[in-house]
Amino acid sequence: MTNLNSYTIENHLYRIGDTLQLGRDTLKIESIINVNDVVFFFCSKVNSNFAIRVSENIMISLPISPMPALLYHHHAKLSVLNASEGV
Repeated sequence: MTNLNSYTIENHLYRIGDTLQLGRDTLKIESIINVNDVVFFFCSKVNSNFAIRVSENIMISLPISPMPALLYHHHAKLSVLNASEGV
């Protein structure tokens, strides 16, 4: 496991502190971790917590949650495309 200050995917540089608008939520990269050559962005929501369903009757609230870097990058590209198309 390695802590990183930044990570580049398809010539796009992501750094700790970068944000992404995902629907109504704004995600902020709190840390970047490389685990066995898989990179995760540990993100917080700017105005709320993540709600994770553990079972049918139990949910937990987490201030920070991991997201695979490629998934974050995919959503970042979609938000740029949607913005350029006026969606």
